[in-house]
Amino acid sequence: MKLFLLLSIFILTQSFAAVKTRHDLKVAGPLSLSNGTGRLQTGDATITLNQYDLTTSTSGLNIVGTGTLLKASTINIDTASSTQQGLLSAVDWSTFNDKSASVHATRHYNANADPVNAQAFHGFVNRTDSTISFNNSNRTLTLSGTFVYYFQGNKITVSSSPNVQIDNTNGLWFIYFNSAGTLTANQNFPAFDTTVIAATVFWNGTMGLINDERHGYIRNLAWHEWAHDTIGTRYGSGLDLTTNGVGAAATFTLTTGTIFDEDLEFSTNVAATQTARFYQTGATTYTATASLTSIPFFWNPTTSRVQYVNAAAPYALADVTNTRFINSWVYATTGLSTPVYMIAETLSSATGGYTTAANARAVSPPALTNSGLQPELKLLYRLVIKGDGTIQTPVAADDYRNSQPLPSGGTAATNASAVSFAPYGDISSVTVQSAIQELDDEKLKINSTLLPVPSALDIGKTLIVTSTDTATWQTAAGGTSATSTYLSYVGARQSFNASTTTTVGINTFVGNTLSITLAANVFTLPAGRWLIEWWQPMAGNSGSALITTALTEDSGSTAVAGGTSVSSTGGSVSVISQGAYFVTLAAPKAYRIDSYEQAGQSGYLGRTTSASETGLLVRLTKY
Repeated sequence: MKLFLLLSIFILTQSFAAVKTRHDLKVAGPLSLSNGTGRLQTGDATITLNQYDLTTSTSGLNIVGTGTLLKASTINIDTASSTQQGLLSAVDWSTFNDKSASVHATRHYNANADPVNAQAFHGFVNRTDSTISFNNSNRTLTLSGTFVYYFQGNKITVSSSPNVQIDNTNGLWFIYFNSAGTLTANQNFPAFDTTVIAATVFWNGTMGLINDERHGYIRNLAWHEWAHDTIGTRYGSGLDLTTNGVGAAATFTLTTGTIFDEDLEFSTNVAATQTARFYQTGATTYTATASLTSIPFFWNPTTSRVQYVNAAAPYALADVTNTRFINSWVYATTGLSTPVYMIAETLSSATGGYTTAANARAVSPPALTNSGLQPELKLLYRLVIKGDGTIQTPVAADDYRNSQPLPSGGTAATNASAVSFAPYGDISSVTVQSAIQELDDEKLKINSTLLPVPSALDIGKTLIVTSTDTATWQTAAGGTSATSTYLSYVGARQSFNASTTTTVGINTFVGNTLSITLAANVFTLPAGRWLIEWWQPMAGNSGSALITTALTEDSGSTAVAGGTSVSSTGGSVSVISQGAYFVTLAAPKAYRIDSYEQAGQSGYLGRTTSASETGLLVRLTKY
């Protein structure tokens, strides 16, 4: 009898899921089993199967195996605990999986450390789940809706619409959640890390202006405080300003746009046409008018005059003189219903305003850091207003949108005395201010009313100043009289209108024409190299006129060269705007001289307001 035996044993270990042992036994012929514990007999052959165990070491997971080769094997893995590695139980898994961000932050927050450095969540999750409202009748601010904020790493869900009432005290109020979760109002600025600020209210006695302060919970508090103290609110985009009308009928429109307050972006979805108007009431205090308005400056309807603040009154609104000028400052804010503030200019005394628009523009914007106003302001524009309510045409320098901001809406202003100057030539001063004063002290002043008007006998001569009140036309050595000629205007004086462009009259040749043609106040130069110089006496009619001239190509309205801007106080006092332009022409070209009045005053083109004076003088030199 032959016995064929094939025995295969497969043992799989090192598995956390299960361990399965398989025994395959094939026997050819009769087979008997004795001793019941693993002995196989067949004929004269005996096979003894020994019992096996799974063993473990002291490192790694504790896995214990029991059983025999011919029985089912069992692997036991301990449940994990604080002292035992092993499997995570279903109960423990649910506890672990339900750990919230607030618990996680609390576990990692050192209660004895600065919460700023610990970077615990602190602030609002968003600004969409809550709504801020203010009731003027009872001075109560309410946060409605169901919303979440964090306080030093603790998650707080609010659904009770908390509210707080401010006292009937004018000025800025801060609204915030304190450490107990109570909505609180106070006029002292709260700390960033021990409160969660929600809003500010500027109360003027009858109306509350609300600004949003719901900053995000993941921001860096140290950075926020630094940015608040050193940078302030920044301009983003849009917010283009247009104005219309005069006096009580004046209006403005500020297009949609964005500003940034640290981590918050504020966007206006509709154009703004209403503003809150602020004016100074003390050295560090401001107040606002009782209602919003479309007029972007203070207007006295009784006297029909623009108003400014006279600090010597003290701090009372006063009328601007009819022919003088004042500034009005336009700011963007984080206001929920009033994104535009207008602040009146404060002057140290009752001056009635600035004599010219240029003088008004020379003034720096106000520094509002310690003003007690809402701190989140961004200066956008300067408006120059004449006393009669006429808004002057803005210039590029009136746009402050991209200027560097300072906290509370100020802008950096540098005094000329603080700017260094390297001595040069005969100037020994070391600051810009002293250098300008040195030049002014040394220059020879000329009384423009005594400036002689050239005649045909002065062709080719040069104006020589001999004293402060005397100047004469003299022949200069090496002059170019052979290649120069003059054009002028002789006749009844011309007038100019306020804030308009006027073509200056030219009707007379003085000297050789040099192939130049003259018709209808336009002169045409042939091809060649030309130096064009002009002098235009001007006088204001009654007020302070600000006048300039320009050389313009007659084919269009393009000014190729500008003359000096001069100011005339009116009456018989005249000033001269002059300019020069060098050009090489490949073909003939026609030019004219234009004058433009910038300050809203009418006047005359002439040396005085007398009707018999000669006007424009043009010298044309061909090289």
